[in-house]
Amino acid sequence: IYYINRAFSNIHLNKPKEAIEDCDKAINLDPKQPSAFLNRGYAENDLGKYNEAIADYNLAITLNPQTSNVFNNRGFAKSNIGDYKGALADYNEAIKQDPKSLLAYGNRITLNEKLNNLNNVIADCDIVISLNPTLSIAFISRGFAKSKLGKYQDAISDYNEAIRLDPNSAVAFYDLATAEFYTNEIDEAIKDCNTSLDLNPQYTDVYDLRSYLYQKKGAYKQAV
Repeated sequence: IYYINRAFSNIHLNKPKEAIEDCDKAINLDPKQPSAFLNRGYAENDLGKYNEAIADYNLAITLNPQTSNVFNNRGFAKSNIGDYKGALADYNEAIKQDPKSLLAYGNRITLNEKLNNLNNVIADCDIVISLNPTLSIAFISRGFAKSKLGKYQDAISDYNEAIRLDPNSAVAFYDLATAEFYTNEIDEAIKDCNTSLDLNPQYTDVYDLRSYLYQKKGAYKQAV
């Protein structure tokens, strides 16, 4: 237990190699301890060793199949090696075991965004918002999905709520400006681009959007 606890601490101290060493020692002492394989999988994920992490998560699940976060973590590793079908199945199982797991919902939302399963993104965002209505990122993700579906006014409402919850979100202002472009609210979009850049001057996509918006207005000097 000492090695497992120290491994857990090392993971949170961003020392994955030390965590793996401690897990190896714990496994040598007790090869039927699922927490040792779980923590080693955590550390391997942090190092980008996704196949090794999956192998350890498999062992952890064999020893204790009723562990939502193991399925969630294995899903994350599978997603990173391109096994999206397997990742989705793991996220589904994680949520089945823990219907209030915001982390599992978040990972499933990210994956469904990548797979362009936009209605599924919206459905999961609805659940996340019902569980925690203060999460700005949930409104951003839902707004992004609605915008891609052409529901720009609904998207704008979500982005505005995201900004109310987190006024320092450069992403929310950029996404809002993008939706406003599609509803032909050019001046508002330029204003929101400016705010986004005030918050994050390195956000290159915003410069591109703002330049295009100025061109649309005929303000070619400002577009340069």
